[in-house]
Amino acid sequence: LATIGAIHKEPATAGNCVTRGALAYTNEMYPGAYLAGEGTAYVSVGGDAIVGNSAKDMPEDATDADMAYAVRGEGNAQRVAYTSYEAVCGEGEVTGDGVVPLAWSE
Repeated sequence: LATIGAIHKEPATAGNCVTRGALAYTNEMYPGAYLAGEGTAYVSVGGDAIVGNSAKDMPEDATDADMAYAVRGEGNAQRVAYTSYEAVCGEGEVTGDGVVPLAWSE
């Protein structure tokens, strides 16, 4: 079973879960490597490309992604990542793939 960029941890408070309870349900009904005993192997792939940053200022080494977010009024890729990470784990200044914090994809 392979997951790519998926969230695997529940937030500290259920009201903040971006999966609206799907993680809690899955972890309760199918804890850990649930099917490992039946021969299913598990691998999770997470990204470590963007550190979240709440500043909307354009970085000096702006990318095409930064420019696209700026046009949409969202600042830059690090700002968008910050907002996403904060929604997932409660902290924005962590590293991840731009949507899911790396530590939460493990």
